[in-house]
Amino acid sequence: MILGQLTNLRQASAYAKVDYCTKLCIEILEHPDDDCVLVFTTFVNVGQQLKERLEERGVVVSFMHGQVKVSERTLMKTRIRAIT
Repeated sequence: MILGQLTNLRQASAYAKVDYCTKLCIEILEHPDDDCVLVFTTFVNVGQQLKERLEERGVVVSFMHGQVKVSERTLMKTRIRAIT
């Protein structure tokens, strides 16, 4: 029972962080001098949620994690370097 409640609390906290990070990224990108945002996260599922929320708002997202093939990583890096 307690473990389940702790898991629910942890998930709720992660969702709140994703919401906050989404809003923060949008605010940064609305600034005329900022073309991109780089976000680091420990958890792939949090990164995936953030990616989905930003894409829903029309933001182009490159999401790099351990399961991404080297060729895709190289392409992502090339795109990011072109922006900056």
